[in-house]
Amino acid sequence: MTPHDDTDRVWEVIIENSKTISLSNDSLDKNASLILTSLAEAYNNAQHWTVRRQILSIMAKDVTFSIILIFIPGLTAYRFYKARQHADFEGKGTVVDDTRGTTIRYDDYQLEHFIEFLVSPHICTDLPFGERELHLSTGETLLIPLTIRNLAPKRIIVQYYNYCKEYYGDAFHPLGQSTLFSILNQCSASTRRSLQGLDSFSAEGSTAFDLLISIVDSLSTVGLTAIDATNLKKDLQHCRNYLKSDYKVHVSSESNVPDHCSTFALSDITSKCWQRNCDHDHDQQCDRCELLKITLAKLRAFIEQYQTDTAVCDRLLYRVQQQVQDIKEWKAHLLRTIHQDQARIDILHNLDSETVMIQVDWAMKWLPVKYRESTKDHFAKRGISWHLAYVIRKKFSESTSSSDSSFTSEENVTNRNPNNYTFQHKTFCHVFDQCVQNAKTVISILRHIFLMLQQTEPDIKYVHLRSDNAGCYHSAEALLSVEQLFNETGIWIKSIDFCDPQSGKGPCDHIAAVVKCSIRRFVNEKNNCTNAIEFLTAAERTNGVEFYASEIQNSHTEKIEWKGVKQINNIEYILDFTPESTKPSIEVRAWQSWKIGPGKVYRWLDFEKTVQKINPLHIFHSKNVSIPWINDCHEKAGDVIIFFFVINNLFSFTDENRSNHSYQDESSSTEDENEEESNVNHTSTSEKEHYFFDCLTSGCTARYRSYANLLRHYATGKHKMKLEKHSLIDKSKILFHQHLSTNHLRSTPLMSITVIQPVKNPIISSLSKNWASHKPKPSVRFNDKQKQFLLDKFNEGVNTGMKWDPSRVALDMEKLTNNGTYVFNNDECLSQGQVKSYFSRLALKQRSMEQVSDEQTKKKAISHSSSTTNSNATNLQSNNTTITSEFDEMEEIDTRDLEVYSWRQILDETKKILDTPSISSPSSITSPSLKRKPTLDD
Repeated sequence: MTPHDDTDRVWEVIIENSKTISLSNDSLDKNASLILTSLAEAYNNAQHWTVRRQILSIMAKDVTFSIILIFIPGLTAYRFYKARQHADFEGKGTVVDDTRGTTIRYDDYQLEHFIEFLVSPHICTDLPFGERELHLSTGETLLIPLTIRNLAPKRIIVQYYNYCKEYYGDAFHPLGQSTLFSILNQCSASTRRSLQGLDSFSAEGSTAFDLLISIVDSLSTVGLTAIDATNLKKDLQHCRNYLKSDYKVHVSSESNVPDHCSTFALSDITSKCWQRNCDHDHDQQCDRCELLKITLAKLRAFIEQYQTDTAVCDRLLYRVQQQVQDIKEWKAHLLRTIHQDQARIDILHNLDSETVMIQVDWAMKWLPVKYRESTKDHFAKRGISWHLAYVIRKKFSESTSSSDSSFTSEENVTNRNPNNYTFQHKTFCHVFDQCVQNAKTVISILRHIFLMLQQTEPDIKYVHLRSDNAGCYHSAEALLSVEQLFNETGIWIKSIDFCDPQSGKGPCDHIAAVVKCSIRRFVNEKNNCTNAIEFLTAAERTNGVEFYASEIQNSHTEKIEWKGVKQINNIEYILDFTPESTKPSIEVRAWQSWKIGPGKVYRWLDFEKTVQKINPLHIFHSKNVSIPWINDCHEKAGDVIIFFFVINNLFSFTDENRSNHSYQDESSSTEDENEEESNVNHTSTSEKEHYFFDCLTSGCTARYRSYANLLRHYATGKHKMKLEKHSLIDKSKILFHQHLSTNHLRSTPLMSITVIQPVKNPIISSLSKNWASHKPKPSVRFNDKQKQFLLDKFNEGVNTGMKWDPSRVALDMEKLTNNGTYVFNNDECLSQGQVKSYFSRLALKQRSMEQVSDEQTKKKAISHSSSTTNSNATNLQSNNTTITSEFDEMEEIDTRDLEVYSWRQILDETKKILDTPSISSPSSITSPSLKRKPTLDD
């Protein structure tokens, strides 16, 4: 308002507006009242609380409790706030389906089948460190080695269902999806986020896909459409996921797809000894393998189409070719890994009572740890070397009867096994305060293991060895020590197998993880672990491991050579006893890939030098010596395919089978015992307290009133066994623990593929024979331009203290230009590994030059000090000459003045000399008595 406004007119306007608002509010209140009244009527007409809650949730979020009470008298605050919660979590008026699904019973073999699939190598990757705890509902804790799952839970379940449908059809019904999700959640593994210690093939292959995707992004800036770029990146991601997950389950020795046939991929066309022809045609193609080839061909075509600059186009094509090569090597590495693992499975299947299999490996050095550790002790530590040998043997059962059909019963598992055996294992751990991890040390360790096996198990005569590709195992000295080991121990090595490079994870890594956790717990209990003896004390709690604190004197011997030994991955040693000769002949048969071709034959006499002497280990401390073998209570005689017997109702007991596999034998029991046992079953709760004597046999539920009946029960051995009740989750945890701890026959299941008809594409080259074999890279000499560039980068890092990253240097070489042209050609660009190796050689050369300069400085200092010493010696000699001349003059005086003094005077002067404490210097000798020299006349 202003001072000149008509106040009467303003007042009239305010009155009129207030009347309009009042009429509007009256109409709104009437509509809201009608809505609330209708909802209240619907609420009262509902017969069930769930429906009433849905109706009440429509208005509970917007209307206060006091207003709703006007329309719904008697409404409680509990129901009002429950309706609000329903609106928050489910939605206003949302109908919730709370019907319970039907309870489906499951059998133990269904659970075992899924756990067997879950721990297969293509899903579960072992780690050499760490443990995880599984807690049962009873409070018991199970420790399992730390593992990584390579697939997401949903992907695992989908792949498992496809596997069951492919092999068993409708004859086998797997567990439900929600049950499998619960099992995966409870039997958890580490999430695959950032990985350390990954093999170089997988790391470089996965990095290659990332670089290809970055190239696609760069093409988007020069004209590549968004749709094509999106499709290319999507296809590249699908191809990477295929190599990470499903490719390994498609590899087979007899496949019509050349990408999946290991026989075709590993047959060496240059050597008939390592070549095997397939008995099938390769007339099929895998849709996902072809997708990789087509995607890479499209990427090359798009580069040529959209990159107009010829130099840039050539450089991009070169980079693509480098990444494609890394992807092919990754794919070949996966195929070789699966093929080489068949050697392990085949050996385990064919073990007998006289043969064991030993897997050996050096664990990562243990850094000494103190419970209270100062800063000076924390740095510059010297690691403790320790070696693991995992010994596996078959234990054949003498009887086929079983008295316990619980899923954890060893006897029951043995009875189910068609070959009627189980596996047993133990581990030998040798700890060194200081040693060289070479072939001599490994041979000495094997000698000690063989001797210990001979002492505890005299029946063992043969051994199969398996290890990774470390130089201490894969060397001529280690491989040509078989005869000497046999002469000293009496155990013959039948074969030595090596896994593919950088794919040697096995049971030794499991044991190493468990031992490390035991040591950490020991240190946390206010102890130290700084030497071999303390290591044994800390790790002795580990079950099934014999520990030996050892030392060895490595003497220098002549070098033993075997030309081409690095190409050999499988070796058999054949010992032939002929009646004509007193000494058995030895034949060595070697393969580049497991059983590909007849193998190359060597005679033992053809080798110029073999191992003639083995240095024995000196054991100065030991723990858990000659411990019993650990029974692998849930081992099977085959891989996942053994569950085909489940389909034929091998594990399903009918009423007739139950009578044959009874838990008690009443017919052979005495009458009194039958009466006692029947009374137990019919005794009321008030009378059960009179049965004081329980059978202490695990699983037996028999109870007796008198001690005599209990003794009779023990004598007859007729136990009343009952199945131990476990929940589904507890059973899955127990089986998961058993498979990870003791299952040696873990293999990759074979799954079918989507086959397409082969199409000839001019831009896609067909695979050739031997495409997946390991091919050594040729050595390439660097030119002066490359050397100067790398030397400048190295010196820059030395001078500034900011050392160059080899990957960054390799990228700079590709991108370095001068006046618009690339400085280095495609053939001159170096990889990250080449740059890293050259920098290492330069650093070694620099250290050698520094050592030489230091030695020269020391020599100069020594020569200077020696010259100074010589000059001092010369001065000292001149002084001595002067003193000697003075003494000579004094002697002459003595001779001249000798006759002046009488005998009495000489005695008096001699007495004075003897009484004098010391003589200061020759110059102070002036007394005539000192000038006398006794003569023969005196």
